[in-house]
Amino acid sequence: MKVGLVASDADAITVLRRVVDDERLEVAWTAASPSAIASSARSGQLALVVHGGLDASTLAPDLVARGLRVVVLVRDPAASVDALYRAIAGGGVEVVTMPRLDPGGAVREGAALSSILARHRRASAPSTTKDAPVLAIAASAGGPEALAEVLGSLAPDLPLRVIVAQHIEPAFVPGLARWLATRTRRRVEIAEEGRALEVETTLVVRSDRQPTVDGRGIVRYRGLDPANPFHPCIDALLASLAAAPLLRGAAALLTGMGSDGAAGLLALRAAGWVTIAQDAASSRVFGMPRAAAELGAASHVVALDHIGATASRALRAAAGARA
Repeated sequence: MKVGLVASDADAITVLRRVVDDERLEVAWTAASPSAIASSARSGQLALVVHGGLDASTLAPDLVARGLRVVVLVRDPAASVDALYRAIAGGGVEVVTMPRLDPGGAVREGAALSSILARHRRASAPSTTKDAPVLAIAASAGGPEALAEVLGSLAPDLPLRVIVAQHIEPAFVPGLARWLATRTRRRVEIAEEGRALEVETTLVVRSDRQPTVDGRGIVRYRGLDPANPFHPCIDALLASLAAAPLLRGAAALLTGMGSDGAAGLLALRAAGWVTIAQDAASSRVFGMPRAAAELGAASHVVALDHIGATASRALRAAAGARA
């Protein structure tokens, strides 16, 4: 979701940009005057308008008429009652107290605005089971840092469903999910049985059972194959995605030893997915990505710091094709 920031002073823009960034939304434009708004605003966007140097009671109705959703921010609600009533009288406008920065530069008193932004983001996101593209990321040795790099570099305005597989002992899966959430500022949770792939949540699969994804985008588990030393089996997970005709997207195979994931990535490429393998120079262990490249399973072999951008372009194209 794209957001426009309207304020007459730079400090207010700085505060709002931090709140929007924390919600992983895209600041599409900023404006300090009505003329700048006129050249930037687009229908369907959300506009955050700071009442003060600019009169929100005049600006808000005009923005609503142009198809934008509007949130008016006020520093002192008690001193702005008349203007606020004029702003909300025509509908389509919400009002919230302007967040502030503490002396250390952190945003405070921004919970109400964050809640509103999260609600608008959910409302603008496509259906979690039918429309949003899927990104599958899998790794082994050296994987956690690589996973954090890719997840943190995905386009923040792109609605997508993410599922992650990492060769790891079962006891460490919850810690991995928490660590990725801290490193990437994404919502990261464990993919339990029956959990649907969903927009805004990155799901990390368990490794004490074998995960698959069914045709409706639901995570399912079965018993581990005792003859397979890799838990979870990435090949089986990726193959299940390839067999789901309603799912489309991209998959990335990152650093790791062995060849797990190569056959599954090939199945995804044959099913029309964009498939990515990490290159040798950026891999801690160039085993799994090498196997994928040699098998012809990867449509792109790129450095770790380019995988997020490559996947984002592919996923944006997939989302456009579904629209």
